[in-house]
Amino acid sequence: MTIEIRVTHEDDSYEQYAVARQPVVDPEAWVTVSWDNGGPEPFTIQVHPEEVFTGEQAVPIFRAYIENNLLPPAELLRRIHI
Repeated sequence: MTIEIRVTHEDDSYEQYAVARQPVVDPEAWVTVSWDNGGPEPFTIQVHPEEVFTGEQAVPIFRAYIENNLLPPAELLRRIHI
């Protein structure tokens, strides 16, 4: 799975980020993650290998946000434009 974070500002603008488990080693390395979005073809996204999580790896990120309103450190966030 991948994790994306949307940071909304007071003016309703936002920034969207992909989250990494650790700093990206090779910015040219990409993997494809795909899932069934109910359409005729699976949805796919290109992410760095460090941005792929198991459910167990994702838990601390969600827990930190839910319990303490904490986001991952900036070095683990890659701004994406959607």
